[in-house]
Amino acid sequence: MSPSFNPKYLALAGFLLATVASAADSPAGTSGKPASAPTSANEVSTSVVSFQGMQDQYTRSTWMVIQVDFTASAKAPAQFLNDVSVTLKLAWDKPGAQPPVDLVLTSTVRLIAAASGRRNTVFFFVPAETLARSSRGTPYDAGHAPNYYVVEYKVGENTLPLAHNDYSSALSLDFAKSFSTMADSNSNKGLLYSEATVPAYILTSVMTRIGSNSFPAFYPASSDAGH
Repeated sequence: MSPSFNPKYLALAGFLLATVASAADSPAGTSGKPASAPTSANEVSTSVVSFQGMQDQYTRSTWMVIQVDFTASAKAPAQFLNDVSVTLKLAWDKPGAQPPVDLVLTSTVRLIAAASGRRNTVFFFVPAETLARSSRGTPYDAGHAPNYYVVEYKVGENTLPLAHNDYSSALSLDFAKSFSTMADSNSNKGLLYSEATVPAYILTSVMTRIGSNSFPAFYPASSDAGH
C-alpha cells in the first residue's frame, strides 16, 4: 500500500492539512487525561481490509460487508492478547463540501481477547439503507471500497499508533490521523454495524455465505462506547 495520496483527493488533503495545522497550534495536554503508557506498534497489525457486497437472504437487500484480518502479539507464554478494541472509520468522497467527504461512518468492537500469533477476523456491516444515503443521488456500491478508511486498535486503555496497512491508499499517515479525528466529529452514529451489534439474522446469513467460522467473544456492545 502506497503511503502517498491520490491527487484526486486534493480537497480532502487541504482540509486535513488545516486540521493538522490547527492541532499543532493547540497546547498539548489540555484534555485533562494522563497520557497513555507507551505500547509496542506491532502488538496488533492489520493484514487485510476487504469490502464485498452480500445479499441478505431474507430481505434480498445488499449489505456492504467489511472484513478486517489482523494479527496480535502477546508476550510469551501468553496465548492471547486481552481486551483488544478494533475501530473502523470510513467515508466517501464529496468534492466541494466542508469537510469534502460524504457519509462518514464509525464503529468499534471490543474483543475479550485476540489469539496471539495467528489471524484474527472481525466483520463490520453497512446496510443497504445506509448506502442509499449517498449525496450523489444513487446508492454507493456495496461491492466497492469507500474512498477513505482507517482501522484503529486499542489494547486495554492504550491506543496503538497507526501502521502502514491500517488506512486506505488515498491517505498518507499524517492525513490518516487527521481523517480519524475528523471522522470522530462528523460520524453518522449507529449506521455502521459490528458483529456485536448487527441483527442476528444478518450475521447468520452473511457468515453462512462467506463460510466463516470466526466468532470471537465480545464485550457487551454497551461497554464499547466509553472504552
